[in-house]
Amino acid sequence: MSLKQHECPIQASDLALQYIRKKIDFYGKRNRVPKILLAERSCQGAVFRFFFSPAAEDETKVSVQGIDLYLDPALLEEYDGFNLDLEVFFFARRLMISPRKQSYQCDCKQKCDKAVQ
Repeated sequence: MSLKQHECPIQASDLALQYIRKKIDFYGKRNRVPKILLAERSCQGAVFRFFFSPAAEDETKVSVQGIDLYLDPALLEEYDGFNLDLEVFFFARRLMISPRKQSYQCDCKQKCDKAVQ
């Protein structure tokens, strides 16, 4: 599988890296890799998720302090990279993914009258 290499457009806090390493210890044994996915576009901005699944050939691999993260290369272009940190959400820790450049292009035809570009 030939995945494209990319300069490091992702910054992560020490807590985020520690969290990701623990997840890799579990999911890595199942041939799943950590990914950043676009969950939705809305009027409030894009929302991203951290997910594990098998690597795809069209994904870009980005190494962050020894951890390989996979994502669609179009996300790097559109959002100019990401900052990762850990947050507490209803008493559970989760990865907070913040794009360096937010996009407010809406794809919610049913919710508002903004045109999709």
